[in-house]
Amino acid sequence: MKPILRTWTMLLIGAILLVGWMITMRVRQPSADIDDPLVEARQAVADSFGMEVALVPGGRGGLEIEKILPGRPAEQAGIEVGDRVVAVGDLSVWHVHQLAQYVGQQMTSFGAVSIMFERDGTYWCEVFGPRGAIPSGASLPR
Repeated sequence: MKPILRTWTMLLIGAILLVGWMITMRVRQPSADIDDPLVEARQAVADSFGMEVALVPGGRGGLEIEKILPGRPAEQAGIEVGDRVVAVGDLSVWHVHQLAQYVGQQMTSFGAVSIMFERDGTYWCEVFGPRGAIPSGASLPR
């Protein structure tokens, strides 16, 4: 009877240690050196257009612009903090990863990208090319 009791005791102690380790791993904060795809996508948009967008959509959808970098295409196009990115081309944007993906697809296909913005209920599109904002009335390369 003694060996069975000893085996069960060891299994119980092992189970307790395993559960404790699992809880510790779940609570531990991720280290700073782990790449975050959302942050990388936001950085790609900031590098391309000079605008930092929220990582998650707001209550009305789209991605709110949190920062405009001076002298970059977004500032040249008149985009302001608080505006929302709602679509790229004809595709709705609900996530920063989508925004980066759709921009890449349009730039590859057309050499420029059309982004729809919203400010105080007014919607408009801006076209961005390799050298920044393309003036209104300019045609997209086909």
